[in-house]
Amino acid sequence: MPVRAPAHIALFVADLGGGGAQRSMVTLANGFAAAGHRVDLLTAGDDDLLASRVADVVRVQPFAGRASRLPIVRSRKRWRVRTAVGGIARYLQACRPDALLATS
Repeated sequence: MPVRAPAHIALFVADLGGGGAQRSMVTLANGFAAAGHRVDLLTAGDDDLLASRVADVVRVQPFAGRASRLPIVRSRKRWRVRTAVGGIARYLQACRPDALLATS
């Protein structure tokens, strides 16, 4: 069986606030990293309740734009994600991961 090179995998989640989707993405990120892949966990917010559960080898990339500091934006997940789109697009252009998984 041919040996495959480790993949570069990016996972996107709105925040690490502790919901089921967030826990699942942290579990996936840790599992991919344990399998030897390079893993980036992208977030659109600064809520980091689950940050301590992320493996040290997983790179967490927050993309909270300037607008996300506004109370009205911070309180709405949809708006936080929209303010992060530009930063995430720049990340994808620069880093070119092999795969991107997203949730919520």
